[in-house]
Amino acid sequence: MGAIENGEGHFVLTIKKSNPLTYEELGNLFDILEIEQRKQKEDSKYQSVFNEFLETYDVYESSEKNRSRMEYRKMHVCQNTQTITMAGMQDIKTIGWLRQVRIPIEKDVDGNNITPDLKTFLDQGTVRRPKVTVGDTLTDDVHLVGIISDIKIGAKEALRIKRAHWKIENALHHVLDDVMREDRSSARKSKNNLALIRKFAYNILKIACIQDDTGKGIQEMSDMFSDDLNLIAQYVFKGIPRMR
Repeated sequence: MGAIENGEGHFVLTIKKSNPLTYEELGNLFDILEIEQRKQKEDSKYQSVFNEFLETYDVYESSEKNRSRMEYRKMHVCQNTQTITMAGMQDIKTIGWLRQVRIPIEKDVDGNNITPDLKTFLDQGTVRRPKVTVGDTLTDDVHLVGIISDIKIGAKEALRIKRAHWKIENALHHVLDDVMREDRSSARKSKNNLALIRKFAYNILKIACIQDDTGKGIQEMSDMFSDDLNLIAQYVFKGIPRMR
């Protein structure tokens, strides 16, 4: 965070299970706030002990069909950070919790859409995915992550920023699968090491594309590296020129 502040930038960062204490605190807090807000709506006289949090509590929901699946997103945010344990918490102005559910679209033998609704999917799964996975990775059916930011933002804006980050992630995975055939790799024990090497290779190719004046893409540049040892020597062994 210090480097971001020194560069006069701002951040919206994801909190995953690798930061277990903060991840659990965020999940528990927003579970409580969702319940407390519902009680207030059902009973106008209800007095919640979390009123101080509910004053800045905001929720935004969206749903859409995205290629071969339905996606449901629910972003919760709050500007009260006093219950969260994390280094540098004084610099954080917004905390949040994102719940995204991806339901694969299914059809019967006659081509009729039999994709379940959100509640049915969470309770029963689908024919192809009878067991719903829950976690903080992009491959989980129910994707749960925390959010922290040094600026005050609402739930809709937090979701917009998070989705923009996903687009970068998805573009990278598309290149790794399409150009480097990652999804066809049969490696098992070495898969994590190979995944890291592919990302190094992708970054080198991307820099070479930026440095090149002819507008070549990743695939074309990859072919050039295969045919020209001088390119490998220039970008791998001699170091990459400083980019301005």
